[in-house]
Amino acid sequence: MLKKILFHFFALAIFFQLNAKENERPKEIQEWSNIEGKEFFVFVDKSSPVSTPAGNEKSPFKSVDDAFSFLSLQKKQHTKIKAVLNIKGSFATEYSYIITYPTKIIGSHTEKRGEKNIKSNINFGKNAAFIVTSSFLHLENVSVTRRELVNEPRTVPIIYSLASNVIVKDSYIYAKEGGNVCNFLDSNISIIGSTITSIQNSYSNIIEAKNSNCKISTSKFLSSARSIIAIDANNSNITVTDINAELTSLYFAFFARVFSSTFTVETSSLIAKGSGKAKEAIIYNEENSIKLKSLKLEGFEKESSLKKGKLDYIK
Repeated sequence: MLKKILFHFFALAIFFQLNAKENERPKEIQEWSNIEGKEFFVFVDKSSPVSTPAGNEKSPFKSVDDAFSFLSLQKKQHTKIKAVLNIKGSFATEYSYIITYPTKIIGSHTEKRGEKNIKSNINFGKNAAFIVTSSFLHLENVSVTRRELVNEPRTVPIIYSLASNVIVKDSYIYAKEGGNVCNFLDSNISIIGSTITSIQNSYSNIIEAKNSNCKISTSKFLSSARSIIAIDANNSNITVTDINAELTSLYFAFFARVFSSTFTVETSSLIAKGSGKAKEAIIYNEENSIKLKSLKLEGFEKESSLKKGKLDYIK
């Protein structure tokens, strides 16, 4: 128990230190084959009967925690590594996973239950998350979930990225309470064919991007809260194509708030529900380049409007 407490404290300490840093925006996302490092393929199967797992396909680890512990040892022995985790099953963890070397996590199992496809799952405990720093994280065919208590005093994004590359492909991210879902600083992000859900008692923010490049396509954003700003962009390049956003609010809802950024939304459906104010889907300041094309609005009165200053967005 003490080990878990110390590890979690260490992870959170790094998170808040990183949050204060300012770095140059990295280059575009690299191809995995061009990333240098000794490559490790690690297998994890919750139902594995093996008593002494080695992490290979015939003898997989039984938990994602064990896989990251193994890779931590490899990182000490090699100057550069990159890792592919193939996971099967549902895994609960109280740890934050600190990604400091290129990492792919790929779900190797999808189970059909009624109309739902149940993917291999990582269920984070209280305040636990992915913390990616000057590195690369690729999530594919996985479900990442976390459920916090209402009014939890500390908020930690499920994915926090600093000066890194993040890809979320064919995956599902679910957050109940705990604050914004993804926080990207000086990073490159690609979200493809994925669903991100945020259920909050108070304020809901799915993506906060600062000094970052973000491409979102063929995905769904679902949120329910008193107030919602699905995408909050500052000094970033954001391109959204073929997205379905459904926002249910009590006070107000915006699909995006954009400051000093390039923001493009095409061929997307933006839906506002609930009793909250939904005058415009997108608000922005004078220092933006905004391109909107083929948008379907429901619940919102208009596509966008110019706002002066950062405090008048609910007027």
